[in-house]
Amino acid sequence: MMKKTSSILQIVVFLAFIGLFCVLHFVLPDREISGRESLQTAPRFSFDALFSGRLSKSLEDYVNDQFPFREGWITLKAGAELASGREENNGVFLCENETLIEPFRAPEEGGVRRKLEAVNALAESAGAPVSFALIPSAAEIWSAMLPKGAPNDSQRDFINGCYAQIIADTADVRSVLAAHTGEPIYYRTDHHWTTLGAYYGYAALGEALGYDPLPLSAYSERVVT
Repeated sequence: MMKKTSSILQIVVFLAFIGLFCVLHFVLPDREISGRESLQTAPRFSFDALFSGRLSKSLEDYVNDQFPFREGWITLKAGAELASGREENNGVFLCENETLIEPFRAPEEGGVRRKLEAVNALAESAGAPVSFALIPSAAEIWSAMLPKGAPNDSQRDFINGCYAQIIADTADVRSVLAAHTGEPIYYRTDHHWTTLGAYYGYAALGEALGYDPLPLSAYSERVVT
């Protein structure tokens, strides 16, 4: 009897929890953007979207993005995993100085080959000089910050392999960024490069595109929140 009562109580609590958040989902207003990202809003129904599968995917994204108190749950999950000593969350590693880095996995060769063939076709038909550059991520430039044993393919080898198949002019952005490893050229919690990193990229493209980049001293720095 005690076991049956306990089971019924667990079911009631579970259903109450699900019911509460179901009600909150419909009561709370949808948001188009959060502090972290753009959010999926309610998709519009159409038979084309229904039969193509886009509607179900959009609905899934909508429910995930608009889940009540979503950011709080994400923060709680991440905090619990960090407290347990875990260094990785959804393929992203927490490195020194609270820096988040996603290791690089080399893509499938067939897909890369098709994209490079498209670049070569453009270079042949453009009727104008075509330059090509692959930008390395923090996983390459700041690879020493990743925990030992973290799976991280060489972006240098990948970029050089791509450049060997390209007939367009190429720019060695990686070497320029690697010369400034100790500087804040990527955001700590985002995969994009900072304005400083973008400047070094602009300077690296100068040789390929035929311009002399302005020196860094020509710019004035203004910090914004």
